[in-house]
Amino acid sequence: MDIFLELLKYAIPAFVVFLTSYYLVNNFLKAQNEKTLVDLQIAKQKVALPIRLQAYERLALFLERITLAGLIHRVRRKNMSAQDLQLAMLQSIRLEFDHNVAQQVYVSPEMWMYIIGAKEQTLAIVNRVGASLPKNATNMDFSQRLLQYFGNTEEDVPTEKALLFLKSEVKNIF
Repeated sequence: MDIFLELLKYAIPAFVVFLTSYYLVNNFLKAQNEKTLVDLQIAKQKVALPIRLQAYERLALFLERITLAGLIHRVRRKNMSAQDLQLAMLQSIRLEFDHNVAQQVYVSPEMWMYIIGAKEQTLAIVNRVGASLPKNATNMDFSQRLLQYFGNTEEDVPTEKALLFLKSEVKNIF
């Protein structure tokens, strides 16, 4: 029995030291792992944030480039008919969109839906106004009708809605 008590005198303190060491080392390793994960997140943010902001900038530029006034100013030429202007505007919107389609990777799905919606609604407005004009309409007639369109309807400007959503999403990043 004396041997058993003698063994317990040494075993119990050794077991307590082992448990304490295990607990401290385990906590230290967990803290190091968490610190490493935080460092990786910070490094990822340093790389990803500028790319995401650039994507938002490009999409804001896309929205500005497909506004009706900007589009008319950019694609209208002197000798164009209304139909030629309509086709040039439709082609310009589609090319702009195709040029920026990869930006969807860096923005939220909701933001991308606003971008698609703005593009589709703008295309629909150009087609709707173009269809309402007589065959012999000039590009000036078409331009004036497009610019008057939002003054005559209750409809919101699709590019403005998308741009407002884009700005709010960028504010949430910071």
